[in-house]
Amino acid sequence: MPHFAYPYDSLDQAARDAVEAAGYLAGCSRTRKPGRNRSGEDVFLLRRIGIGGHDELPAFRWKGRSAWKTSSRGCWRGLARQVGC
Repeated sequence: MPHFAYPYDSLDQAARDAVEAAGYLAGCSRTRKPGRNRSGEDVFLLRRIGIGGHDELPAFRWKGRSAWKTSSRGCWRGLARQVGC
């Protein structure tokens, strides 16, 4: 598994550095400020959108679509290349 989700959203500099040292390509957490990930961001500090069992299909679709949108397609492709997608 090349990508890491910080357990219980516990994220600090030591955790971030340990994930990188372990050989992961990226890490994500919900504890960071809200918003979309942008090209050029630290790939070990990516934002994550929470999707739970209580989310109905319209909410699930909206969350998925808003997570993948960016101001330009090139911006998303740049971030995807950074994390090995």
